[in-house]
Amino acid sequence: MSNKKSQKKAAKPVNSNAGEKTTEKKGVNKSTRNILIAAAAVVVVAAAVLIGVFAVKPAIEKSKEPATFSVEGGSSNEGESYNYIDYNGVRMPKEFAEVLNQAAIDSKKACDEYGVALKVGDREISTPEFVFYYIDQYYAKVGEVETSKSENNGENRTGYDPLVLPDAQQCLNKGYTWAENFTQKAIENMIYYYEGFDKAMEAGIQFTEDEISQIISIYSRIDEYSKTTKKEPEELLKSTYADGLTYPMFKAREIMRIYTERYESNKKNELYDSYSDEFVKSKLDANVNDYTVVKARVYPIEGVYDEDEVAKITNEKEFLDYANGNYPGQGYNAEITTQCFYTRHSTIEDVYGEVVADWIFDPARKPGEVGVVEDFLFRYVIYIEKLPFLNTSCNVLIFENAVDSSTMNAEQIEESRKSVEEQYEEWKKNGASKEDFIKLCENSDYGAERLVRNGAYSYEINNWLLDDSRKAGDSAYFYDDDGVYIFYYLQKNTDDYDWDVYIRTEQSQSDYDALYEEAKKEDYSVKRYDSDITKGQKSANVRITEKINEAKAKEES
Repeated sequence: MSNKKSQKKAAKPVNSNAGEKTTEKKGVNKSTRNILIAAAAVVVVAAAVLIGVFAVKPAIEKSKEPATFSVEGGSSNEGESYNYIDYNGVRMPKEFAEVLNQAAIDSKKACDEYGVALKVGDREISTPEFVFYYIDQYYAKVGEVETSKSENNGENRTGYDPLVLPDAQQCLNKGYTWAENFTQKAIENMIYYYEGFDKAMEAGIQFTEDEISQIISIYSRIDEYSKTTKKEPEELLKSTYADGLTYPMFKAREIMRIYTERYESNKKNELYDSYSDEFVKSKLDANVNDYTVVKARVYPIEGVYDEDEVAKITNEKEFLDYANGNYPGQGYNAEITTQCFYTRHSTIEDVYGEVVADWIFDPARKPGEVGVVEDFLFRYVIYIEKLPFLNTSCNVLIFENAVDSSTMNAEQIEESRKSVEEQYEEWKKNGASKEDFIKLCENSDYGAERLVRNGAYSYEINNWLLDDSRKAGDSAYFYDDDGVYIFYYLQKNTDDYDWDVYIRTEQSQSDYDALYEEAKKEDYSVKRYDSDITKGQKSANVRITEKINEAKAKEES
């Protein structure tokens, strides 16, 4: 079958951060978090896909005595001071306010020169700005394709062909092309950030020191690349996006993003804290199965199905042997890809479908049971390790050093991992006491005692922390793409259930979405000017064609 569901996703546990309220962002693709600076173009995405706002009314600078602020924390601009002014009633660095004002002027000019592609509320969006958002959707989709191929032994399961123009291919099971898909998502992201920025202004939100440093870091990387290539930022933007997109418009997007995300986070946290314990408990009592987790394995049968062969599976090892042997490609790792450990019904349903999730959570199931389930896409072999249960948090001491592949080369990352492992082995040799571990943590980037919940770390760490055999004093060394860790296990918190966090987080997301949709209907209606949208899509095709040709040349070589 051509439309197969991703297996790798099953290895990822429920995403619930360690004792923190989680926030999800609309239109954000986490695979494009960092600033990607390619030899032929500059694509900036920072902490999320930077899909922001530039059609902003200029603010009038008020006669206030400017304050100064000295940036700290390792930024390349460390020690530089910034003046603050009043921008639409909000105190912000003067440099940022000037960027926003200039971006608004540039946006108006682009509308006059290149045409208006959209009107969102009372904001007119120029064709170059539309192309900006549109091409970001293209880059995000290409990133998804690469992720899919890396997770599925080179197979692209996204339904999008990166070697074909978006307007020349249909979305799977949709009545429109990928060009229209990118257009719709671009518009939705515009609305999201317009509304979020406006609400942030109303709430009087200000930048923190870290946020200012983050923006400065982004600016400096673009400027540094500009110096390296001896090309002006506008020239780089033109080669990546379109004529008419200016550097202030580009910078302003990051400023808008941070305001929007700060507003959303604050609002969700406010909602999260507003729910009474009685309300949360009533949600649990209404359907406890929505908040239980299981330990199971699922393998969508990729090779030839032999009923007799499957019937011989009686334990986990035989299940893994079968999956590894049945899979038709090379490099398949059933140990990782079939995992559904500490996973909720909703997560399994999202990955494998309702039929599989319902079978796993059926009260008739037994530990060690093996079954075969079919839906319209696949047959699935399923192994049940542990029946549904309510999971709890744990407390640990953590030695953690961050790893940043955008600033560290492979040798530096390996040195960091080796150094931490050597410190761990030395600590174990000298008695492995809790007191000495606390001292060891003083040498790390983020040494602390933490309350950890399901999904806070990678699946390997998650499984170790939540394993039933875990006991006080256990320790382990791990590393992943984000950092290097040593864990010292303290205790399982038998009375601190994850369902409380699940319910509050999901309810706050739902309520925030309702507020967003209500404001969207009232103040952010969209009027499309199809002739200029088509012109923008054609302009984007010029850049996308260049990328396609580069990819084809790479394949041929």
